[in-house]
Amino acid sequence: MLLAKDFTTPYRAARALADGHNPYDVIKPVGVFPFDEKFLYPLPTAIATLPLERFNVYTAGAQFMGISAALLAFVITRDA
Repeated sequence: MLLAKDFTTPYRAARALADGHNPYDVIKPVGVFPFDEKFLYPLPTAIATLPLERFNVYTAGAQFMGISAALLAFVITRDA
């Protein structure tokens, strides 16, 4: 099962874009969380996730969290 908690929906949208589909048309509510709603994020969310779509969902989720944490640490500490 494709599951990376909150990252699953943007990941699925990036996969849809990579396959040439519109994520707003492709992602439909079909089950329990995280498959219980359609794609509600702005399109730049899927575009920003595109570089990670070639990895499996677990690796992509871990990379996304690592990159986000590194950017947050940089922004907080850049001015000492």
